Amino acid sequence: MSDPRDEAPLRLLLVRHGETVLNARGVLDAVTPGAPLSARGRRQALELVDRLADEPIALLCHSSMVRTRMTVQPLATARGLEPVLIAGAEEIGAGDLQGAADPARIRRYLETAFAWSDGDLGPRVPGGEDGVEFFRRFDTAIADMAHRLRSTRREGASGSAVLVTHSAAIRVWVARRGHGLADGFSARRPLANTGIVVVESVGDHREWRVVSWDDVGTDAALPPSADLRDDPQGSPLGPDAPRRAVRAGQRSSSS
Repeated sequence: MSDPRDEAPLRLLLVRHGETVLNARGVLDAVTPGAPLSARGRRQALELVDRLADEPIALLCHSSMVRTRMTVQPLATARGLEPVLIAGAEEIGAGDLQGAADPARIRRYLETAFAWSDGDLGPRVPGGEDGVEFFRRFDTAIADMAHRLRSTRREGASGSAVLVTHSAAIRVWVARRGHGLADGFSARRPLANTGIVVVESVGDHREWRVVSWDDVGTDAALPPSADLRDDPQGSPLGPDAPRRAVRAGQRSSSS
C-alpha cells in the first residue's frame, strides 16, 4: 500500500541567493566557489528569515557556491535545520564569458541559455555547457531534493523544501519544466537577489506547476527590459526574447 503522504503535492521554493560583491559591480560570475555576499546581500539573507516566517519548512538546501551557503545560513539558524548540499544546483556556467561586465557578452550568455528553455538544447555557452548538460544536472538536483522532502514526510515532518540557488538556472529550468507560464515570461521577468519562485509537483512528482514568481502571480504583466549591467544574471530580456534567444543560440553553437 502506498503511503498517502507520498501522494500529496511537493512544494519547492527556489530562492535566488543574496547580492554578491560581483553582482553589485555588474559582473557575470558563474564559477564555483564564486564571490561571497556583499553587505547588502547579508542583509537580504537576514530579511529572508522574516519573509518566510509563515512558510512551514521541512528541508533547507543550497548549491556548492559560497553565496548560496551564506544566504541559507540565517534561515537555517532560525529554523534549527541543517542545510543540505544539493549537487548539480549550481549556476549555468559562463565558460569563456566568466567575468564579463559588458552588456553584449552578458546578453549572449542569457540568450544562449534561454534558447534551451525554448526547446533548442544544442547551443553551448562559449567554453561552457549546453542545454542537455544543464538540464541533466539540474533535473537530477531537483529530483534529489524532492526525494529528500518525501523522506522527511515519512519521518513525520511537514512543510516545503527551500533550495537557495541561482537566477539564470531558476529562470531557465522553470521556463522549460514548469507549467503555467506564458511564452517568454521567464526570459522577460527579472528575478532579483533573494527572489523566490514557488513550484508544486503534479501527479507523480515528475512534473511541476509554477505557483508564484517573486510574490506575484504567473499572469502578472511583464516589465520592460532592464539594463543588463544592473544585474547580469537576474535581468530580463526584451519582448522578442524567445525568438532572439534561439537565433543567438544557433550562432553560439556554431562558433
